[in-house]
Amino acid sequence: MMGSKRSIHPEEKLKLLEGPHTETVGGSLRLDEIVVCCSQPRRFFDSAAMGELIESIRRVGILQPLLVRPLANGKYELVAGERRFRAARAVGLEAVPVVIRQLSDTEAVEQALVENLQRESLNPLEETESILQLLALKLGKSEEQTVSLLYRLQNASRKKTTHNVIGSTEAQTVEAVFASVGKMTCESFVNNRLPLRNMPHDVFKALREGRLAYTKARVLAQVKDRTQREMLLKESLQRDLSLSQLRQLIKTTCGAPEPEPLLKRLTTVYRRIKKLKWEDPLKRARFEALITELDSLIGDQ
Repeated sequence: MMGSKRSIHPEEKLKLLEGPHTETVGGSLRLDEIVVCCSQPRRFFDSAAMGELIESIRRVGILQPLLVRPLANGKYELVAGERRFRAARAVGLEAVPVVIRQLSDTEAVEQALVENLQRESLNPLEETESILQLLALKLGKSEEQTVSLLYRLQNASRKKTTHNVIGSTEAQTVEAVFASVGKMTCESFVNNRLPLRNMPHDVFKALREGRLAYTKARVLAQVKDRTQREMLLKESLQRDLSLSQLRQLIKTTCGAPEPEPLLKRLTTVYRRIKKLKWEDPLKRARFEALITELDSLIGDQ
């Protein structure tokens, strides 16, 4: 099957390196000619899913070419298709079908993110990190600056702040990214996905490995006692509890929090807030977002 794919001639590679970014060449490359970029969106590879892919490639070969870009050192950098690349290596293939496209560093990252979001089965955390990275890339900001902007956009949409961000070029860029990804809205991303980045380590690890749904992760993260949380996580994974079953187990195990300690904590936090000078705009934006979320939570009671 691989014999039907032509190899890439040096003059074609030179043409790609010197030509416009839209030009592409198809063919095949040896696996030792391809290097994997360290910024690939996928961080975890499920062993069962990889086993199925390996068996499929062993039987019918690689049907979807890998996307690569030429490097000046004679190698090709993998842009999209790392699962297929790993499976091909496990099968023992010498070469794989590829599409070679000349891309800048920024374009390569963007292409990898879009490809993985639209074609690959990323787990919720990988998906969240990929969308955030794509937003930061499009906006020309750091990821933390992007998070701050997303919270300001949410506050403005709820009329909780006077920041003039609705209708701005940045807001239009954010809207365009979520439209192109087609996975969720900006509001859903802020409410349901951004909190995943701050999970306790044990919950974060299970989420990273694709063993835990993000809805269950958010519920477990609310359990502050580490011993209780680890026990609940283990129980949830072993018994494959539904979200409602997990909530009931948490309620039975932990019980409802006493109101008085909570009020004391709020009083302590309020006293500390009064002393702050808010010199860091990112912290202020994050605080405003938390106040908005707290206000919304109370309003639901």
